[in-house]
Amino acid sequence: MTISRTRNRNRQILEFSIVILLIILAVVILWRLDAFKPLPKYRTVTYRVTGSGPVLINYTQPDDRTVSLTNIFPPWRSADMIFERGVDVIITVGNVSQVGSITCYILIDGKNWREASANSPVDKVSCSGKVP
Repeated sequence: MTISRTRNRNRQILEFSIVILLIILAVVILWRLDAFKPLPKYRTVTYRVTGSGPVLINYTQPDDRTVSLTNIFPPWRSADMIFERGVDVIITVGNVSQVGSITCYILIDGKNWREASANSPVDKVSCSGKVP
């Protein structure tokens, strides 16, 4: 074997070793970040409303029923509800007085996920989506 072939072979072994080490490092980092942990089947959903009142509130529950509340004065917050992933969640808010502004929020696991606002004369706002 010539010297150039030996150097070439050694270089290939070094490059291959570096690639393997980088792959191992990436797997360790992902493992430490819980990237291989299965996603939870359920998420905690909370609805919230701020703004001027009184308002009408309609929202979906985990059993797919709709709850309707009338003459609510914001700020308002629902109880925490457990939803399965992929289920539709919807909140619609109507400003009865048609004065001021209203904002609806959907929180997933305590973090703001959806938000929408409306200022008068617009009197309705809605937030919706599939639970991620």
